[in-house]
Amino acid sequence: MHSFINDNAAYWLCVLWFALLATLFLEARAKPSSGLTLVYAAQLSVLHLPGGMLLLIPWYEYYPRIWTYVGFQMTTYGLAAFTAGALFTRIAFPVRLPALKILNPVSVKRFGAVLIAIGLGFTILTSQANFLFQIPSVTALLAAIWLLGAPGLCLYMHGYVLNGEKMPMHVYLIALAFPALTILSLGFIGFGVTYVVFILCFSLAQKYFPKKLFLLAPFVAFAALSFFVNYMQQRDGIRTAVWGDQTIGVRSDAVSLVFREFQWFDTDSFIHLRLVDDRLNQNWIVGAAVEALDSGRTEFLNGESLGLALIAWVPRVIWVNKPSVAGSGNIVAGLTGITFDSSTSVGVGHVLELYGNFGFAFAMLGMFVIGFLLRGMDRVASVYLMRNDLVMWLRWVIPGIAITNVGGQFAETISGVAAFVVLGYLLQFFITRFTRGLA
Repeated sequence: MHSFINDNAAYWLCVLWFALLATLFLEARAKPSSGLTLVYAAQLSVLHLPGGMLLLIPWYEYYPRIWTYVGFQMTTYGLAAFTAGALFTRIAFPVRLPALKILNPVSVKRFGAVLIAIGLGFTILTSQANFLFQIPSVTALLAAIWLLGAPGLCLYMHGYVLNGEKMPMHVYLIALAFPALTILSLGFIGFGVTYVVFILCFSLAQKYFPKKLFLLAPFVAFAALSFFVNYMQQRDGIRTAVWGDQTIGVRSDAVSLVFREFQWFDTDSFIHLRLVDDRLNQNWIVGAAVEALDSGRTEFLNGESLGLALIAWVPRVIWVNKPSVAGSGNIVAGLTGITFDSSTSVGVGHVLELYGNFGFAFAMLGMFVIGFLLRGMDRVASVYLMRNDLVMWLRWVIPGIAITNVGGQFAETISGVAAFVVLGYLLQFFITRFTRGLA
């Protein structure tokens, strides 16, 4: 049971977090990588690092600081276990340089462009055909198809690299188009950020950016945080326009307020800090659950959610009476003892779900295994990319994208992996029959 915050320890937890990110970055650059471990760490950082850094502002408190501290500490240890698992793949997955497959760079660009079009097209489709999400087993597959645009843009960039060309500016504009489209069509920015994070991490792992650009990283992070707090202040107006089926012009006007009334992030602004605390601080939820479980006020799941996750890959269209899986919000409520508003979306996250089943040691073991498996998939996928076997690269890398859903529950992760595996086989089937030179 924790009763106080060690401010010095909070500082060193932040230092350790950045050191772990640097370790994963250097490992991805040193060995074949498509950036999957970087994506996982980046997604985890988005949900936990800003909240952890709030502990360095002594006067600020909204959610109990002790919960934030305990949760940040637990998640930092989880990231350390994940990093250890990723590094262990150097022993278990030795890389052998493959025989190079000769590809026409133009064909690679076209293939990437097709995947980009599919991703963009399904983003628009999902905003106009909500009834599709009511069909059993269709939701996971639609999400998988929707995410194809991210690896598609990576392959599009790969075509330029194969041809020895300089990366054109429109590549970066396409990357930014994804979050813009998800805001205008769905009213959510998070989906588009997933695209950008994967593309950025892939580019970092593949050394597409010159080293001098890394000097801009703190400024980019500050600009991104500033954009976030401005977006959050305009979010309700944007969603009113989008969900009210307003014209593109009206939606664009609502989004433009983010830039017309732009404010740089200010650590002296309680409003800005509160916005970060609300959306980028999942630590307090983890900390509240740890405190409740350790004190005996709530009970461990003892494998219940993990058992249901093991059968999540079976489509409900096949197993009609498959047991229902409690949503993330229900799991969090049960572990923390806190009742959340029905309109509030609460994600359990991998660290909390692992801890909530069997405690600290199991959570660390689980994060180690996730790091080991994800980096193993990443290394295998990257070998295929080195060989220019793009279809097999997709078959390995896109299930890995599902694993990087760090804020969801394992049932969602497993069903997502299953959907991506099916999608990978479908892609291979059509590509090998209707194209030449890619499969």
